[in-house]
Amino acid sequence: MKNKSKTKVKFKSSKYQQVLPALVVALAIAAIGLKLLLGSHAATPSTAAGEAESGTKAGTTSTVADSAASGGNALKFGTAAVSSNPSGVAMPTGNTTVDGHTWTPSFSDDFTSNFALGSWYSSSYVTSGRWSSYDGPDTCGKGACGSSSVYNPTDTLSASGGMLDMYIHTTSSGVHETAGPSPNNQNMTYGLVSIRFKTSTRNLAGFKTAWLWWPTTYAWTDEIDFPEGDLSGTIGGFGHCYSSSGSASSNCAQVGSNAYYDSWHTATLAWMPGKVDFILDGQSLGTQTSGVSAEQMYYVLQTESCFDDPGACPNNSEAGHLDIDWFVMYKY
Repeated sequence: MKNKSKTKVKFKSSKYQQVLPALVVALAIAAIGLKLLLGSHAATPSTAAGEAESGTKAGTTSTVADSAASGGNALKFGTAAVSSNPSGVAMPTGNTTVDGHTWTPSFSDDFTSNFALGSWYSSSYVTSGRWSSYDGPDTCGKGACGSSSVYNPTDTLSASGGMLDMYIHTTSSGVHETAGPSPNNQNMTYGLVSIRFKTSTRNLAGFKTAWLWWPTTYAWTDEIDFPEGDLSGTIGGFGHCYSSSGSASSNCAQVGSNAYYDSWHTATLAWMPGKVDFILDGQSLGTQTSGVSAEQMYYVLQTESCFDDPGACPNNSEAGHLDIDWFVMYKY
């Protein structure tokens, strides 16, 4: 058998020799056209991505809507994760219904504006007038137990990765430092607060949350605390009995849970006429139905140390982070 690669084709007539080049070109063009025709109905993800004119991103999937790329059918393909929800739960928006009542949002923050430790007062959170913070001795540091413990937003607060971070620690001089940030212009009679949060460790004994509704008069006529608890333990809450005399030391409600602070949780505190509902991760831990305040209050993320007892103060070596993914408030 002859090697075809070495066989020469000869035509007897010069007429065919003139036609051959044109014929070869025509066949090549036809082959290319056939390939394009067959391939136009099977766009690959990379082709679709290049041709797409519009699309929406949700989580780690892009949905492309472009008839040229997909023949009228939406294509989905993986993309790099883009998320402003580090806790895995998105901040709620719009009205919400809790305990049979529809609540109207009045304030929210997803903490997407970054600022470094030491920059709280120059951050957009403060300069915009949206947030303020306690600064100075905390409850114990004011003399309740003689401890050196303070709210210090400059040394403890920062924001990055879609979270407000509170660096809870004790200084080299033995001062326990936390913070008490509070949204501005949110004084109200009755309201709902929902917060997504966690700590980085359970090794924070002696530090606590006492996030609460507090009277705008600053008199201790009432107090509703949730979430409250030592950061090494489980999450609870207290509803103090209203006291017109300014000594609301008695509790009309106390709730508890088996949930520790070092995993993500959503605490929702619903304060309404004649009732307070303490809700953790969508489940009510209990309610307060007597001694419920009807005065104006504001909410503060009051984080402290020592539990009014110098024997319950943190060890100086204990340190960790309390992160807040989002914060939402609603009017009744």
